[in-house]
Amino acid sequence: MNFRRYTRATAGVAVLMVMLHVSSVAGFDTFWHSAATGAVGREFGFSEHALNILQFGNFGGPDFFGPLYDTAGGEIVERWSKDSPMFAKMNTFLGFRNENLKVRKMAIFMHFDNLNGKLDSNLKFDYLFLRLLSNTQRTLDAFNRRTDLSEGHRKIAILSALGASLHMVQDFYSHSDWSHNDFDKLGVPLVRTSWGKMRAPSWFEVRAKLGRPDKWPFTVQSGMYPPPAGASNTHSHMNHDNSQLVYKEDETPGKPKRSQVSFHTAGPFPASEANAKEHQLFAVNSGAGASIEWVRLVMQHPGARAAIEAVRTWDVKKFNPAMLHDMEGALASSLLMSCAAYKWDGFNPAPARVAECKGILGVAPAAQALGSTMPGFSGIIPTPYNEFWYVQVKLNLVDQLTQELGSQTGDYFFNFPTLQPNMPAGITY
Repeated sequence: MNFRRYTRATAGVAVLMVMLHVSSVAGFDTFWHSAATGAVGREFGFSEHALNILQFGNFGGPDFFGPLYDTAGGEIVERWSKDSPMFAKMNTFLGFRNENLKVRKMAIFMHFDNLNGKLDSNLKFDYLFLRLLSNTQRTLDAFNRRTDLSEGHRKIAILSALGASLHMVQDFYSHSDWSHNDFDKLGVPLVRTSWGKMRAPSWFEVRAKLGRPDKWPFTVQSGMYPPPAGASNTHSHMNHDNSQLVYKEDETPGKPKRSQVSFHTAGPFPASEANAKEHQLFAVNSGAGASIEWVRLVMQHPGARAAIEAVRTWDVKKFNPAMLHDMEGALASSLLMSCAAYKWDGFNPAPARVAECKGILGVAPAAQALGSTMPGFSGIIPTPYNEFWYVQVKLNLVDQLTQELGSQTGDYFFNFPTLQPNMPAGITY
């Protein structure tokens, strides 16, 4: 993301920081999601603005909504809304306990976590990939055809939905042990990216080579969430979220942050205490390569291709300068929230990441003093006055992308009888 422009803040900054000090199911930390999504922008020639909206959608739907939103945000905003007109508006807009309940319950399915231990076979992983592909193609096509939306909202919706779908694809390579496999021995060699780094073959590349996933000589695993007591394959143990593989053990109150390197010693780039970064980067590069492939797969659907082509080179400033202000505010909120939750690059980030977070977190005192008179007031705080947050909330992007992935109980819905009609062309069971 391009965060160098973000110098605006609001009186709500400090409160958002409080909201975000909770555990959440998330994928690569936001910096790495942003980098993987950036690879898509470069590959397909997205404009700077189109890429920024793609990156905001990558964060806004899967990470802002979901466990974080449901476990902390609602309670805090409800409490503060009794005394603050601003938070009363936020509470009404975001719908913490009413109209957006379904969206929040469905966002948990956008991370490829082994929820309740039920994601336990290659066929189930395959189902999630294929349902997401079908849902993404249908959603983009439908948004592009909607005549009841303004042109700006239609384009925001298309880019945000595509970005959210990329988040889930990227999370597979973050939350599973995919990068721990010796693919060369399996006859599906590693791939060199266009930027010169090695990556694992994607799920679909292995599928094309080895056939039905339930016939593969290995079984994929992702981290269990919520974590069972004593389990060695929990969300924290298995993910590749940050460059140091260091996590705060939020699942067990009182435990300090610690390295999870010992769970990442397999694969072509095994991690060690002296060098965890290369292992994590291999997972990131694998997610980035798979993200490029994902857009190609999505564009096999003519309607989805038309939708992407309609927004790929969008210049928001020429379209509406006021909307550009809202876009910068939305991106700034992504950085602010990620830094406050130690999700920009974990608890032990590189100096450059530290500097970026200090820049955005340091505005809180001034923002409190200046309050709603600050420029960008409708930007960083999610309100209906920001068109990017408005589209996220009112068009229910997450709900559309997660159709038939799971239920409101938090359990996956592996609806295998309906799998075949949703498979990509030419692939059959």
